[in-house]
Amino acid sequence: MAGTAGVGAPRRLFLLLLAASCLFAFAALYAQIPGLYGDEGIAPVSRLLADSDRPVLEQLQANPTLLLLGPHLGLAPQQVMELLCLLGALLAFGAVVWERLRSGLVFLILWVLNLSLHQVGDELDHLLLEAGFLAVPVAPFLCGGSASQHHDRVTFWLTRWLLFRATFGGGVAKLALGDSDWWNLSALSRYFEGQPSPTPLSWYCHHLPDWLLKLGVVVQLEAEIVVPFLFFAPIRCLRLSAFYVQVLLQICSFLTGNHGLLNLLTAALCLSLLDSDHVGFWLGHKKKRRSRTWTQAAASLLPLLFAAAVWAVVVLSAVQLFRLRVDWDGKTVSSKTSELRSTPVPYMAVDSSSSRKIFPEVQKAYSAVQNYRLVNSYGLESNAFWDDGRPEIIIEGSVDNTTWTEIDFLYKIGNENVAPPFMGPYLPRLDWWMWQAAHAPRDRSPWFTVLVLRLLQGRRDVVHLLQVDEGRYPFHQSPPRFIRAKLYRYRFTQRRADGTESPQWWTRRYVDDFYPTVHFTSPDLQRMLTQQGLTAELLTPPTPDSPISQALALARNHISALSGPLLLLALAATAASIHLIGAAFGHRARSAPTDPRGRKTKDGQQTSDRQRSRKENQEERMQESERSPRKRRK
Repeated sequence: MAGTAGVGAPRRLFLLLLAASCLFAFAALYAQIPGLYGDEGIAPVSRLLADSDRPVLEQLQANPTLLLLGPHLGLAPQQVMELLCLLGALLAFGAVVWERLRSGLVFLILWVLNLSLHQVGDELDHLLLEAGFLAVPVAPFLCGGSASQHHDRVTFWLTRWLLFRATFGGGVAKLALGDSDWWNLSALSRYFEGQPSPTPLSWYCHHLPDWLLKLGVVVQLEAEIVVPFLFFAPIRCLRLSAFYVQVLLQICSFLTGNHGLLNLLTAALCLSLLDSDHVGFWLGHKKKRRSRTWTQAAASLLPLLFAAAVWAVVVLSAVQLFRLRVDWDGKTVSSKTSELRSTPVPYMAVDSSSSRKIFPEVQKAYSAVQNYRLVNSYGLESNAFWDDGRPEIIIEGSVDNTTWTEIDFLYKIGNENVAPPFMGPYLPRLDWWMWQAAHAPRDRSPWFTVLVLRLLQGRRDVVHLLQVDEGRYPFHQSPPRFIRAKLYRYRFTQRRADGTESPQWWTRRYVDDFYPTVHFTSPDLQRMLTQQGLTAELLTPPTPDSPISQALALARNHISALSGPLLLLALAATAASIHLIGAAFGHRARSAPTDPRGRKTKDGQQTSDRQRSRKENQEERMQESERSPRKRRK
């Protein structure tokens, strides 16, 4: 193990978790490409990549994505997208199971593949792109190098700075977006119910006592606004305590909500707060203690006392904030948020009036790297909570325009009797789009009209996004002739008077029609398609037939039967099994006896037997030469 200041072990763990994040991102997107970006999907990638007469280099400069090379390779845009996902998943899986592949060159290739897919549909997380680019200088550039050699500490400090920006930016955004729920400590009383994708544990957290939920808001704000400054503390115990606070926060967030790769990536960035000695403590490596004098022992207690004083201030400020009984009215909140917007927050989104105050040189530098997502802003996707429940869009289908059947999604909130799913690092994009569409007018979601059209057409790839098991889709035998959508407000059910739990998870009430009743030849549907300029572009282009296309189709047929979370779980279990097998064989090889020269032997006998037989043969030859007649005559 390295010294106290060494970061070799945390660096290796960071690269491992980052490679796993890339693996999950590529695999999750690959499972959803046909229904989302396929030729018969909701947002065909062939329509997003408009043909241009400009040279390829100019197109790459304006839109840096390898998908533009598809026509030159004889592949359709969907096939290029699947090929990039498969290449990225295979390369990331190799980096997960083999440490020699966790090099800067490999992470540079993964970043290019991530960026290429991100430019099309904004699918992959911004934090993954920025952390993936930082892995290039953090890791040894060539394969086979050691993660603890040939690198200074400054490169790994960049990940700590990214952790600070992501954590502190998210904490300040909660207060700066003008919502009073975070100011009066009532946000968690509605957050578990109104977040994009709750889990079954969210129901139980929602029914915690009100004082405990308010205390949770205080702890979260302290952890995201105050604790990040301890990331750069010169005292080791402060950094370690900040690490455990952030990891505990991410574990709680992971258990109570489906946030995709956000929790895993943040936990990976938190490893920049550790050193090799602490990682060795996890692994059971004991460090030899040196005898110290009373003076040295007393001097070593000073940093601990200072750290205790710092945490005492943090805890006391949290208690004071919790005891504060001030009702923020709209005017007070607006004044406070206006002050926060004028405060320099690192890489936070600012309004147009504030952006004019930025130096022109900084604006030019940011514009130069904006397309490559090297620097991003971090905050909340939505900071709005409702007293009357979360909005949800429910799609209904009918054959005769009289009897209507609800079309349930596999992961989205719909049926009141079905528990919220737990998906881990998997993020279903269509369900995420549906949640965003429920919070905005219909005209801001032009893709919804295409979704309705695909359901009327009975496109199998789109239906696969709703239900992996086609038997659970109510119109699996024949597509519906009529489609409509309604907007509901969902609330968690309450505990009964006797303290028992209700068999239902949700209650809902009807709000309004979200989409009118349409059929395949409906004038309203054709009008909406024409307004969006989608009529002529929805024609399915011919798919090239080549060996690569056939290989991609074969891979798709083998994976299509798996759901997204199951696919990610299978990949994680396979990688973990390979690591366990390698660790078992490595332990056996290390425990084998060695020969006098220090080389490891097989069963403690192979090398020694070879040396013994070689020595005996040499002695026999010497004896025979001495007995020869020529030597006797001499």
